[in-house]
Amino acid sequence: MGAKLIGMKTPSLKLERVQKNIQSASATMLYNLSSNAETEMKRRTPVDTGNMMKCWKKTPLVGKGTSSMKIEVYNTATNERTGYLYPLALEYGFHHYAWGNYVGFHAGLYFRQYAIHNAKANLNTYIPDFYRKVLRSWR
Repeated sequence: MGAKLIGMKTPSLKLERVQKNIQSASATMLYNLSSNAETEMKRRTPVDTGNMMKCWKKTPLVGKGTSSMKIEVYNTATNERTGYLYPLALEYGFHHYAWGNYVGFHAGLYFRQYAIHNAKANLNTYIPDFYRKVLRSWR
């Protein structure tokens, strides 16, 4: 005994289209969130020579089509004399020494944490557009 399902080809094609739309819509949403985070980090970056602001970079999308997609925003600016990374010192704060004497502690600016917080807060603005793109193919 067996059963023959009639009309199952159409829903399976629709499901495949929905799956493709989920992948493209989530990649678009992730790229927009990372672009906004990069813009926020650049906006909050202190400017002395402008070197640190110019060094913000973004990796291409890694893991497209999987549940572990990611885009990293990073900065490669270093102190020419010591080789220490500027973003770490400015993010978390640093102890300042001048001519061997301790001057004081400079508090961190936390520009990366603010950018990530804003990206999480703005995530809700992207979700309706995400569902609209995904469910468009279901019609």
